[in-house]
Amino acid sequence: MKKILLFPYHPDLKTLTEHKDFLKGYQIAGFVSYIEDKGLIYSLNQSLGLEDMPYDQLLEESDTVILLDNFRGYDTEKYYQIIKDAISHQKELLITPSAQSQLDLKEYRGQYRLLELLPEGMDAIEEEYTCMQEIKIYDIDVPVIGVFGQGKNCDKFENQLLIKEVLEEEYEAITVTTNALGVLFGCYTMPSFLFENTPFQEKIIKFNHYIRKISKQDNLDVIILGIPEGIAPFEMQEYHHFAEYPLVVSSAVSIDMAILCTYFMRGPKLEYGLKKVAEYCRNKFNVPVGAIAIARTAVEIPNEIHEKLVFAYLDHSYLCKYYPDIKRIDLPLINILNREEAAATIKMSLRQLQENASAV
Repeated sequence: MKKILLFPYHPDLKTLTEHKDFLKGYQIAGFVSYIEDKGLIYSLNQSLGLEDMPYDQLLEESDTVILLDNFRGYDTEKYYQIIKDAISHQKELLITPSAQSQLDLKEYRGQYRLLELLPEGMDAIEEEYTCMQEIKIYDIDVPVIGVFGQGKNCDKFENQLLIKEVLEEEYEAITVTTNALGVLFGCYTMPSFLFENTPFQEKIIKFNHYIRKISKQDNLDVIILGIPEGIAPFEMQEYHHFAEYPLVVSSAVSIDMAILCTYFMRGPKLEYGLKKVAEYCRNKFNVPVGAIAIARTAVEIPNEIHEKLVFAYLDHSYLCKYYPDIKRIDLPLINILNREEAAATIKMSLRQLQENASAV
């Protein structure tokens, strides 16, 4: 069991702590961040029953240091200090692909690893594509549940883990996650070629071969497939690469059912809005929506104060007061504030998948 120290604060750490009992081979030792995040780190520690310890002590007691992406654009000097400290203390150093893209790590080559989990034989996918004389798309013999999102930061990772935990109670399930932290739960991650500047067709073929490789594992019943970014441009301010990644994934793999994550919504037109988003997802990607999950993240639209989208991560007290009464809505909704209700909705959606396709 490796004890991990995570830097810096990131909203996904809340999801990590909420699902700590399902970590595979890891235990959270603590968190380090910028002084501006002191209150947030205190809250994370409180949720885990951890004491606030000096950085030097945390580092000493940890086996592995994990660097997350700099989502708020703070000065990166502290990243390099953490890297040097981890190396000098002979700690395993893992860096997310997003964090790697934000840092100059040339002088640290060979001293860290990316936080990613890929199946063996990834080189064969590149070789197969290079040598391919005609396009070959394989059928995936295992049912696939896709976790789509209205956009970034809409609790896709939370729902991927929740679905994984529910399905693993009865089935042999593998999860391919959109979040590098999924590695800590035994999930595969997205292959880097998906995000490279390569032709659309090449990405589709390679991704199909990637999922086929995963699907060939013994006794597998179902694949939970996270899908990066959002299903459409949002308010003409966030284009989500014009839904390139959902289009690539849904073209590469026949998805049997979608779980659709939306931003936080409320109000008298909530049911209408949810139905419109689900209809759009179904029509654009040719996949039935089995359930919808309303996220704990709200979006503030650009105005004279904000030049771009602002994501508001709503706290538990606010959500308890304002989260919509989903029982009044005539749609299958995952209540992420109530695990039992959420699990019931997921199981109901899976039963419908079984009845419709006799798949699992």
